[in-house]
Amino acid sequence: MSWANEPGPDGRPKGWWAKTAVAGLIGGAAMMLFLMASYSAIGLGWWFPANGIATVLPNFRPVPGLLPAADFVAAQSLTGLAIHAIISAALGVVFGAFVEAYMAPQARSVLWQAVSGFVYSTFVWMFFGFGGVYLAGLQPVFGTATFFFGHLVYGVVLGIALALMTTKRDMMTVTFAPEEKPAVEAARRR
Repeated sequence: MSWANEPGPDGRPKGWWAKTAVAGLIGGAAMMLFLMASYSAIGLGWWFPANGIATVLPNFRPVPGLLPAADFVAAQSLTGLAIHAIISAALGVVFGAFVEAYMAPQARSVLWQAVSGFVYSTFVWMFFGFGGVYLAGLQPVFGTATFFFGHLVYGVVLGIALALMTTKRDMMTVTFAPEEKPAVEAARRR
């Protein structure tokens, strides 16, 4: 038995949660590449999205009235990429919890997961775009179609990646069949 398939502290296999985080990273990478290409095409620069994400930290906030740097700035760009990766993985785990709780029978359906990722990413966009999250460098682009479509790319790729990584074994574990756990424990006691 590999580490990923051993039960975690909550009795669920670790592999499922690792897969959700990896799916989040894949979706986040697709989103970042889409935004980098889009913003570069409209003249804001290839590194604008990564530099803008780094503005959650006060040290990287631009002068009021200016946008983040368009070019690669080592500390700011790498920090922005790291922050985006962490948030993408965390949101992938949240999506995985949603799939586990409400969509277990469709967990391997690429179409269902793509559609649910689409809906999920719309809520993520609303939270980050209009919620309490303040990204000083990205305020001018929050309401744009490019920013919205970037989030849709994240959700659809997240859903597809998770559906493709979900195995039949994942679906037969405690994660997807919690009602069977007491019966299994009762059978072991006999």
